[in-house]
Amino acid sequence: MICKNCGAELAEDALFCKNCGSKVDSVNVSATAGATELMPVSITDSVGRTEEPVAEDTEKKTEVTVAVSGAAKQQVKKKSKLPLIIGIVAGVFAVFAAILLVTVTAVIIFSGGIGKTLKAAAYVSDDTLYVIKDTTKKNPDVLGVCELDLGSDVSGEYGLPDSLVTWTDDGKYLYFFSELDNNYEGTLCRVQVSRLGKDKNKNEKMIEEIEDGVATWNVTYLSNNDLLYVTKKGRLNYYNGKKSEEIAKDVSGVVLAEGGKAAVYSSDEDVEGNFTINYLDLSNMKTQEIDTGVNCISGVMQDAVYYRKAVNDTDTGLYVCDYNGGSPQEITDNLESEAVYSSEGFYYTEYLSGSASLYDFIDDPYAEADDMVEEPVYPTQEDAFRQVDYTRAFSKRYDELATGGRYEGRVDFILDNCYSTTIGENYYYTLYNEDDGNYYYYDAENDIFYLYDENTYEDLKDDYDAALEEWYAVSDRKGLRDALKDYEVNLSFVSLNYYSDGKSEVIVPECQAVVYPWHEGNEVFAFYQEADIASVEKLSIDDIDYAFEAADELGFGYDSYSRYGELYYAYGSEAGQDLGVEGCLSDWDVSFENRKAAVQIKTKNNRGDVQVEAYLFNIDGTKLVQDEGFDDAAEGVAAITDDKVYYIRNIDESDESADIFVYDGKECEKFMKDVSLYKYAAVFGDGASFAIDSDGKAAIYNKKGEEELRLDADDPVFNYISIRNVTYLSDGKIYHYNGKDSDKIASDVDRVWFNGIMDGLYLSVW
Repeated sequence: MICKNCGAELAEDALFCKNCGSKVDSVNVSATAGATELMPVSITDSVGRTEEPVAEDTEKKTEVTVAVSGAAKQQVKKKSKLPLIIGIVAGVFAVFAAILLVTVTAVIIFSGGIGKTLKAAAYVSDDTLYVIKDTTKKNPDVLGVCELDLGSDVSGEYGLPDSLVTWTDDGKYLYFFSELDNNYEGTLCRVQVSRLGKDKNKNEKMIEEIEDGVATWNVTYLSNNDLLYVTKKGRLNYYNGKKSEEIAKDVSGVVLAEGGKAAVYSSDEDVEGNFTINYLDLSNMKTQEIDTGVNCISGVMQDAVYYRKAVNDTDTGLYVCDYNGGSPQEITDNLESEAVYSSEGFYYTEYLSGSASLYDFIDDPYAEADDMVEEPVYPTQEDAFRQVDYTRAFSKRYDELATGGRYEGRVDFILDNCYSTTIGENYYYTLYNEDDGNYYYYDAENDIFYLYDENTYEDLKDDYDAALEEWYAVSDRKGLRDALKDYEVNLSFVSLNYYSDGKSEVIVPECQAVVYPWHEGNEVFAFYQEADIASVEKLSIDDIDYAFEAADELGFGYDSYSRYGELYYAYGSEAGQDLGVEGCLSDWDVSFENRKAAVQIKTKNNRGDVQVEAYLFNIDGTKLVQDEGFDDAAEGVAAITDDKVYYIRNIDESDESADIFVYDGKECEKFMKDVSLYKYAAVFGDGASFAIDSDGKAAIYNKKGEEELRLDADDPVFNYISIRNVTYLSDGKIYHYNGKDSDKIASDVDRVWFNGIMDGLYLSVW
């Protein structure tokens, strides 16, 4: 597969691009430069676009986030397009990032009421860029801008990349790439939208070619319509709308800082893949070196940058340095993972030494009995012998011959008339008693007669088969037991630390399975489990066949976050609080603004089947208090607002559907029925909604829940202004719906980029 954003090669099962960080199956509602991604991401991912300047007191309380192009300023943490500096995705936080890609609770708020509603759209058709200044007009003008001369493989399996076209925040300019080759490098251009007319030839003359040899992911758009970009040769340039100024050479990536007033960039990659990071003041274009030998940037805050460096071949250090050229401070030289950064404080974990045998976590009731089991021996005929008196062995006729004829006795008769045979190491004479139909064996050496019971022999063989089957099972268990005992695992126990005001504090000396929810503002949470062997729920030896399988099931393998146990949480520096539920924390959504937290817990029943439950908590100071009125049949939370919680119930994996319910703090009511799983839904500010049904078809519904407009697509692209004002792409055609009819605006559309505001929130359905 190819990343549709940057063109990098993707693994078949990739959830996100390791090159640019984009979600592989990204959702595209308004198609404004990736504005519709459904995952909350770390501060490291907030790269490539600055937010609107905010008040000074607000800036000091918030991390740098990413605003999307045009007026569609969705409050979205946008993924980084820089391969160097994605510390959380590229480092030990990769599992956490992968979990977030598939969560139920990824909540994204469409911005509401910010600026005026813009109704423009740009689209590409047959390699030509077009602009529609107002899609809501009857028969709007479609303005041809220019031929793009795209490479033959640029569209690829997933279509044209998001970053091919970008609206500026005010909608005045359209940035785009022409002559984009199959490596996603081309000529970066822009055009002033207001100057575009019906004459395509005149429009082409108004295009400003900024630079060629620029990759789509190597552009950082600024709120003042200027931009930073890195060329193919690694030269960092600042474009001010008129000309480009070269800032630095050998640059690998850029992160905006201080609300977009500055940037941190990496340069001078060495043979070991480490970089020098530098601070760039955008007001005067002055650069100051921060540190060298940097592995990746972890977080960019108002006054300082956090980053990682290799301490040795196995250990990683976490450092912080302010922008004033102060000396870098080492926070830890034993970093395991780190949380989203906040100006007040953040969490990180350190590795703890310690290992155990995997067998310590196995429930094995057979060990003592297995040691007593010996390999069975196949039965011989002697095993079916039963000693009898000689009178049983002789028939009446043979008895008369042996005692009344020429023989001196029965033994004489046997030696003269009976066949000898060897059974095992012993010799026997065989007698057939015609009176009772049985065979008898005579041991001449010991003068003993035996009855051979064929039924007994068959029973012995059946017993042997059963014993052999048991022996095989015992042998398999012994082999598995030995492998489990030899399998030494790192306990994955860590210390949970809280860093604030330049100081670190160990708040949980030993814990495991730590996760960090995305935070808003300065409040931070961490969930974790106790770090003792007894807290790890044991796995039955009956349920595994291989040691590596047990390691994965117990959370010591690849799926290292799937441990079951009692859950605890920390709020700021206050830790050790019992959440009151047990299991594996597989999903979470914390809204400090709305003072609510939701968690999705996986548990196993007695049969080993995985069950999923969702719990809702109210944030009371620094405590999580379970909301007893919340639906105990909830299986996941889709969104949290100030007065409602949207959640998932009735999951049907067979047709990949579920119902969405809403909880208002008092009642739980069904909101949407048979919504497609692994997709998303939306609730708009006017009460209307959007969903994809179990058949994979999308529709918009009015506030009464009645279908208003069917979009007939499983990955719809649309711009919602009101229930009677929707522009959308369907089957390669752009339509505008006016409340009665859908008027076609354009045909043969390969990709559209809307520039508009949508007021509402997403409901991510698992």
